Amino acid sequence: MADVSLEQLDRLLKIDRLVRLGQARSTAQLARALGVSTGTVQRALLTLRDEYGAPLVVDRVRGYVYRETTWQLPPLPLTQGELFVLMAGNRLLAAAEGTLYEQQIQSAIAQLVHHLPKLAWVDLETVRDYLHTSAELPATFNDFEVWQQLGDAFESGLQTLIGYAAPGEVPITRQVNPYLLYVWRGYEPYLIGYDLGTKQFEAFRVDRIQVMQTLGDKFTRDPAFDPRPVIDKINQLQLGTAVTRVSVRLTPRAARALRGRLLHPTQVSTTLADGSLRLQMHVSELEDLKRWVLGFGAEAVVEEPRALVEQIRAELGKLSALYGAPVAR
Repeated sequence: MADVSLEQLDRLLKIDRLVRLGQARSTAQLARALGVSTGTVQRALLTLRDEYGAPLVVDRVRGYVYRETTWQLPPLPLTQGELFVLMAGNRLLAAAEGTLYEQQIQSAIAQLVHHLPKLAWVDLETVRDYLHTSAELPATFNDFEVWQQLGDAFESGLQTLIGYAAPGEVPITRQVNPYLLYVWRGYEPYLIGYDLGTKQFEAFRVDRIQVMQTLGDKFTRDPAFDPRPVIDKINQLQLGTAVTRVSVRLTPRAARALRGRLLHPTQVSTTLADGSLRLQMHVSELEDLKRWVLGFGAEAVVEEPRALVEQIRAELGKLSALYGAPVAR
């Protein structure tokens, strides 16, 4: 398989998704969707067919389709740094576009990729799904100053103070030797480091780091450090042994925007008679989901659990106080 740049791979994954969604009726339609020329699309289609073995054919009515609908993208070797740039990095840069932090984020990403684990085989099906849904996933790492400071901490090898807290809580100061960045499933980044308070390696969600400050003392990395036990804990936390069943009903308009998109690994989607969509999933944490639901306004209604309903009601109460309007009950 010929080497492709991250930009080319990004394009191939998007084309693959559009073909599966029936939104690839012509090269012109694909070019508009990707913001490139028809010639670039044609070359990408040839690469998808010849280099990746896609059973791509042209149907007179549907346009580009896969002759074998069960065909899947092959696994591909990428460094974790490349994977970060492709998925989390793309999303972070999109959030920073047009802000004062855009160049700083580009620099921070360039530094961070050097501190991620080396080559790994990547499931392109997973990459495609998370890349496609990245705009809908909660923007959990949007403090650009923290990201720049994180890059500085890795580069300098200095002990670091962090103010760490869940949303709405008072930050607790932790003194950490930063070892590496781990990006869970390509979009949830964690700082893994040695906590001088607990005397063990810990994982810190980057979106919960409110303040960072490097100290004057360099630390020596433990040559026997193995990140796998910490990563296993992250996976257990994210996938959750104690999970909550969630059901959200979206209006037909919101349903059209989400059709065919994977929002969570446990997601079950049911289209109702009136065209609305019921999303059901099992999650280990409600905070991120609360922010996602609120982003839809009146287009999304939580059916269960009651705890999430109350969290959203409380958030609406705060908004009502800010804007001076009563909340309908």
